[in-house]
Amino acid sequence: MIKVLWINPVSDSGQNAGIARELAAIRQPGTEIHVCSLDLGDLVLSSIGRRAPQSAVWFPIVSSVYHAQAEGIDAIAIGCFYDTALDEAREVSGSAIVCAPCHSALEIATRLCHRVSIIIADGSYRVQMEETIRKYGLSHRIASFRAIDATVESLQQDGVATYERLRRVIGAAIVEDGAEGIVLGCTSAFGYAVRLREEFGIPVVDCQQAAFKCAEFMGRAREALHWLPSRKGSCQAPTKDFLEQSGLFGKPSPLAGRIVVPAV
Repeated sequence: MIKVLWINPVSDSGQNAGIARELAAIRQPGTEIHVCSLDLGDLVLSSIGRRAPQSAVWFPIVSSVYHAQAEGIDAIAIGCFYDTALDEAREVSGSAIVCAPCHSALEIATRLCHRVSIIIADGSYRVQMEETIRKYGLSHRIASFRAIDATVESLQQDGVATYERLRRVIGAAIVEDGAEGIVLGCTSAFGYAVRLREEFGIPVVDCQQAAFKCAEFMGRAREALHWLPSRKGSCQAPTKDFLEQSGLFGKPSPLAGRIVVPAV
């Protein structure tokens, strides 16, 4: 059995149950799922679309990963398409594997087609996402970004309206931008990929599913093939002495609203 943790990097735990259901539907036998949001004290965050609110969850994500690996979690997915704090989290993950939606979804999509369009909620998110994709060396595989002009919170509030917005911009991406595959570039855009794939006949990658399945696969590969994170060079973790002296992770884990789906 392996344990996979999904970190929903907001203080609002309202989507945790829905996320747990979605992930449980695609897991392999023997995978236990943990879905958590973050205890951010007095802060109330339902999304982190801007850089300022992202700054409030950066360290809590890293701290969550540190504490999760200490409790025996095998693999972790950070639930934001910005791949928030991914490198920092990996540095302190011990032997646990850490994945994130943008990297995972693009790895999958670029195995299925040459040119990918990314569908995002708000066009202003594009610049930061482009920076992340450039770092991954995948900019040349992006056909376009298309925004549906919606808030992150609304993506699960009105499924009919969200689907219509998605299908409209995906159609334009195929016809006008030459998209051969689609990545839904928000982890709150879950539950739409199957219908869209059937309608348009091209790969449509749900980035939530992509991050979870990558984490699950790597968690199993860790056990079967001993694929472990490097701790050499730039991948070195802070020393035990430093962590003890600094008290960096001295406070309890900020993981909150935990839902556990036992392995079957």
